[in-house]
Amino acid sequence: GPLEAEDVDERGAHLRVQGQRISVKLLAVADPLPDETAAILDVPRFPGRGSSVQATAGLTGPNPLFGSGADTNAQLLALDLGGALQWGWLLRRRDEAQVCIQCQPDADVPALMEEWTALLRRQQILVPDAQPDLRTLRVSDLPLAGALMRDVVARRTLLFGPAGGFYSACGEDVYPACWSAKYAAEIAARAVKADHPQDALGAYRGRWGSTLGDYLRGPQQNLRFLLPLLYKNPVMTERLAEAIFLGRSLVK
Repeated sequence: GPLEAEDVDERGAHLRVQGQRISVKLLAVADPLPDETAAILDVPRFPGRGSSVQATAGLTGPNPLFGSGADTNAQLLALDLGGALQWGWLLRRRDEAQVCIQCQPDADVPALMEEWTALLRRQQILVPDAQPDLRTLRVSDLPLAGALMRDVVARRTLLFGPAGGFYSACGEDVYPACWSAKYAAEIAARAVKADHPQDALGAYRGRWGSTLGDYLRGPQQNLRFLLPLLYKNPVMTERLAEAIFLGRSLVK
């Protein structure tokens, strides 16, 4: 049922659940808390996944690519385009192609999609009459950070799973969510027996930071280093594309 926080002091957190008042030494929170409850527990605010969006669309007309009929998949990626348009991709599979962009949430997505397509036309990657098919336009939040942007240890409180922003840039939330829950349980079990439980919770911050941190950063943080290596391997190229744009697992 609904959980309301009344007070937090050196003895623990004092809560009201379905009208009944209970006191606990510490809390481990999986679901994001209501603002009022989070404020009492001094849980840090978090903007969620809306720091960036990615958009994909097909292309109008047959054979939009120069040099159509390729036997293998190919991708084209441009980084740091500047302005509201941050990154752009072109995914192709034989004679079919899809344009993708990453931009700010408040940006004019259709206009940026057309801007990216125009750039590809100028570079003679797309044929002169290729246009994004805005009827197929799909826009979704792109989680770039999450737990990396916040403190997951508050007053007598551990945040894990969605509450702590434990999700990956590939959308494989189940892995960091389960790992963070496992670490939260281990640290909490020791903290409730400690003389100073709040101090003992600090181990959680170090534990996930040293183990989950690199995973949570996702592929975007190291694209210049990773992509030349990955794209030499056609299998990894296809898997990475599926992970970034379709949310599928990199592990087959």
